[in-house]
Amino acid sequence: MLKDYHYKKVLFISLLLAVFPAYFYHFYWIINICKNEIFFSYILLSPVISFLLFKDVLSSSSTEKKERLNIKYFIILFSFAIFFLISAYIFAQQFFYTISLIFLVYSCGFLFYPSDTARKFLFPCFFLIFLYPFEREFYFLIPKINTINAVITANVFKTLGFNIVLSLKGISVKVSDFTVLLVDRCAGLHVIILHLMFLSIIPWRYRFNIKGTFLWIFCIPVAVTAINTIRILIFTFIGAVGVYGFGTKIAHFLLSVFYVLMLFFIFRKVFQLIIKKI
Repeated sequence: MLKDYHYKKVLFISLLLAVFPAYFYHFYWIINICKNEIFFSYILLSPVISFLLFKDVLSSSSTEKKERLNIKYFIILFSFAIFFLISAYIFAQQFFYTISLIFLVYSCGFLFYPSDTARKFLFPCFFLIFLYPFEREFYFLIPKINTINAVITANVFKTLGFNIVLSLKGISVKVSDFTVLLVDRCAGLHVIILHLMFLSIIPWRYRFNIKGTFLWIFCIPVAVTAINTIRILIFTFIGAVGVYGFGTKIAHFLLSVFYVLMLFFIFRKVFQLIIKKI
């Protein structure tokens, strides 16, 4: 048994030394993104949380059963890792590096643990997908989301009797003497990705069924987008009634707190609903 473990350890270290140079550029690219765009810093939490999920699986699984080396599963998964790694080089796609890394880590699980335990590593490995900044792929949605927010804001304040100047070219709304410029961050895409990252743990941890998982994942972008629109409306109203300067900063802070509390309330209610159904 000791000899078998030593063989696995040597094989694992050899694999790390062989493949790490291939992923070096990808890790360097991720670190640069986090340095240049602070809103992407959350992706550095992905491997940390993945590691904690691995520990959670191991603590809840019995690894006393002795099995031989799962070389069949390892070869299949490792082959996929190499395939996506080669594809990443050919097509110059960073996303393929992330997929390749997931298969690589998952394949290594079958070297050290029984098949029943190793299969449970699927979600902790899949969680590494958040190493890729998905928001960059959905930039094309930002103008559309901000346009919708601007139109809603303009119509609401027009109904309330305010003088409205709506500009869809720069995506801004002028309410009386107060102008709201909807920049990229107002779309809330980074918040949606961040919530998906953390809240995706809930269906896995509480063993939701397929319907419950779909409802939970679907409620995240809907809730974030809706509450974000309400936040823009309230902030615009505060500016429109003449609260400027330091008062605006305080209002913005209070709105951010309101935003978090409302999301917490919504997710808590949805969670309770799903648990009752299960």
